[in-house]
Amino acid sequence: MRINRKIWLIVISLFLALIIRFSIAPFSGCYDLTQFKNWSKQITIQGIHNAYPSISKDEQYKYPYPVLYPPVSLYFFKISGLIYKFFSPTFVIENHLFTFLMKLPLILLDIITSIIIFLFVRGKVGFKTAYWVMISYAFNPAIIFASSYWGQPDAIHSLCILLSLISITKNKSKLSWMFITIGIFTKPQVWIFVPVILLLTFIRFGIKRVIEGIFIGVITALVINFPFIWTNKLHKVVYIFIQIAHCMPFISCGAHNLWWLLTFGRAYPVSENELFLGLISYKIAGSLLMIIFFSYTLLRLCKNYSYTSIFLFSSFVAYIFFMFLTRIHSNHMYMVLPLLSMVWFLDKRLKWIYFTLSVTIFANMSLHDGVIVNWLNTISLGFIVNPSKIINSLINTCVLGYWIYILFTTKWKKDEEHIINIKAYILPLGSLGVILCSGVIAVLTIWKDFFISFGHNLVEEAYYTGWKKTLPCEHYLRIFDSMYNQLIYGLIGLSLFLTIGLLGYYLYIKKRKVSI
Repeated sequence: MRINRKIWLIVISLFLALIIRFSIAPFSGCYDLTQFKNWSKQITIQGIHNAYPSISKDEQYKYPYPVLYPPVSLYFFKISGLIYKFFSPTFVIENHLFTFLMKLPLILLDIITSIIIFLFVRGKVGFKTAYWVMISYAFNPAIIFASSYWGQPDAIHSLCILLSLISITKNKSKLSWMFITIGIFTKPQVWIFVPVILLLTFIRFGIKRVIEGIFIGVITALVINFPFIWTNKLHKVVYIFIQIAHCMPFISCGAHNLWWLLTFGRAYPVSENELFLGLISYKIAGSLLMIIFFSYTLLRLCKNYSYTSIFLFSSFVAYIFFMFLTRIHSNHMYMVLPLLSMVWFLDKRLKWIYFTLSVTIFANMSLHDGVIVNWLNTISLGFIVNPSKIINSLINTCVLGYWIYILFTTKWKKDEEHIINIKAYILPLGSLGVILCSGVIAVLTIWKDFFISFGHNLVEEAYYTGWKKTLPCEHYLRIFDSMYNQLIYGLIGLSLFLTIGLLGYYLYIKKRKVSI
């Protein structure tokens, strides 16, 4: 049977993309890769349920490299570790085969992402355009550099975000929530897309699908964390998110964003709590900018949730995450590219944004790579590194301004009309809020001993592994108990407030005969 020439073209192109990646993969990239390999070794030998630091001083020597990633990434690390253990039972860290195996899952995910982009773009345009969109991603230097050279696991959560949004456009809300939950337990920055998925699920399918989606998310989270639940170590997973939230509190951790430009390249290692213009901290300033533009994005999605708008605004969310927030790393713009790949072919202006960002992301990582910087120093070009970083951040900031201009001035075609009648949702959503508050109060009261025990484990984990021990641990345990009781009282107050408000609203519409 003859195989279509188009299929051969796709297969050969992706095979070449694999060859390029395989030729780079055996070589070590950034320092993080050495840490990933040590995590892989620890997880493979000790078990994934023992991945996170123990509070027992007798066991801490087993974990010389404390793991700082959520569980899903660790499953990929363990797969690479199990394969490598078959070839090297002694687990020699500095080995080209081990380096290759650590990057192999990421390389395969890059290719899978390219195929998915092609398949869904092909449903919108002809083969030629879809093929070139796929090629622009499969051979993108920034994507290749991050996965095949640095070995950064951005390919995992970026694919999860992409699949989650695709599922929404295909009316598969349950799948969408499953994928976004997997993404959350891969890298914490995926949390920024939860409100997007929540809003899209609500305006496209209604409150029932939102509840179903949240339920699917909880089930997915339980499956992902089963090894920790089974061994009574779930509190360690919770604490790892707290640790990540407090890790490297600098204005920028190498990201060529707005703050890198405004500080003229001195954003690292300056604390994010330093004052911006002597008024507010960089952290608060970045958060405020993020909230303003993120809120605007959600409002635009309320009015138009077509295929184009979903991926355009989602890629914009990923970009402002990189540009505005503090503590951002040079590879954190990675997740913009797969999302933007779904729409850049629809508008010439978006095409310029996509290819410009492909260059700036590649430059951002390259200018912070020790091997490349050392090579530039050996050929007497080291003096261009710092100015190039500032120029790169300037280009990114210009792209940000241009993208905002496009969003504000362009009316994107709607696939379907939908008007949200807010009044119609006040009573059902308010009633649901009362029911949820009452349910949470009942759960917190009935299973109080369980949650108090879980909270004590979490407090002790934090106390013995990261806190400055200015007060005895028992003092913080008493604070937790007090906060737990205050939480219950607060929920009771909220429930009563909602009940009175809903009753008043019901009497108002009944008396005035207001149509909802």
